[in-house]
Amino acid sequence: MIKFTGSLIFLLVSVLSGVFARSGSDGSYFWNTVVVNCQLNSKYELTFINKEHYSNQVSRFDFYYLDFAGYRKVNPHLSIGLGYRKSESYKSAQWNPGNNYFLYGIYYASPGSLKLKISNRFGYKTFYQADSQYAWDNISNLDFFTKSSGKLPKPYLSQELFSELKSMKIQNYRMFGGLHLLRKDHFGIDAYYCYWKTRSVPDWKTYHVFGLSTKFHI
Repeated sequence: MIKFTGSLIFLLVSVLSGVFARSGSDGSYFWNTVVVNCQLNSKYELTFINKEHYSNQVSRFDFYYLDFAGYRKVNPHLSIGLGYRKSESYKSAQWNPGNNYFLYGIYYASPGSLKLKISNRFGYKTFYQADSQYAWDNISNLDFFTKSSGKLPKPYLSQELFSELKSMKIQNYRMFGGLHLLRKDHFGIDAYYCYWKTRSVPDWKTYHVFGLSTKFHI
């Protein structure tokens, strides 16, 4: 089974790399994410995330962030949390730093063989070369076949909706479809495709994203 999973990961990465390389300037990205989750006890956990965006239009990394958050489980269906994010975006031939402060409310449910997670996040975002923002974000994830004992990769869907409260406008919308390629007690790998629409001005821009997420559980 380990050989099968390794072969599948290699094949998928090869296919995604080929598609990404051929996409030229069509607005594609490759995202790489590393997540470290520390379960302190039955109620408290810490999460560290590093994410990098590689732009195929300019052939370079143009965004990354380091994220730290702590969560407390209120009951089996609800957690609350606080988070801080240090980000850098590459614009006008220079890196532009930002600081984000988040308050989380997360709902969990497990109907049948599904696993649902809905996160509402309120944020205050500051930038060195732009106005500060107040944000409300909704991030939802749906895992399939969670009660199946099969060893094949399991699919998932997720969506992200980011809005700015001062202007009352949606800034980003993302829809993901992916596979949990490898899920062990302390290690996992996900691969996904993301359809991303974003705007900093009235007109929307569309991007196609291929990504890998590596997860560690402590």
